[in-house]
Amino acid sequence: MAQFHTIFKNMTRVEIDLFFNKAYPGIARHFNPRVLEELQRARSQGFHCVLLSGTYAQMLNIVAEELGFDSVIAADIHYRDGKVNLKSQLAAIDGPVKLTLLQEVFAGENINWFLSRAYGDSYADINVMQMTGEPVAVNPEERLAEYARSRGWKII
Repeated sequence: MAQFHTIFKNMTRVEIDLFFNKAYPGIARHFNPRVLEELQRARSQGFHCVLLSGTYAQMLNIVAEELGFDSVIAADIHYRDGKVNLKSQLAAIDGPVKLTLLQEVFAGENINWFLSRAYGDSYADINVMQMTGEPVAVNPEERLAEYARSRGWKII
């Protein structure tokens, strides 16, 4: 992500928003239909749906708006003097950090994690998935697939 981030050199927030808005239709074509069905089912069951990812928040806010997520937790692009600040370190959001951010965002909320669901595709998602009562592996990488099978988790 740090290497990819350099493509935004000298770009403003508005230019990056335009970039992500133009990119969104191409990205959306790759959404897993079964995951979209799961999201729709969770929303109809009254779940608060959170999109938690290590990718850019500006992109995921578009996804969240289009698909009906309630909250987004993702990497923020930093700006200085109206343009992307490449010298500012882009915060890596990996497995342990995802769990910490999720807990920080919902600190003080009365959440029954056992009645919550978590979807993940990477072994790095294990920390968040383990804290819920319904972990679901989605097109999982092999390590996560093995882990999910050994625990009887749902796999899409």
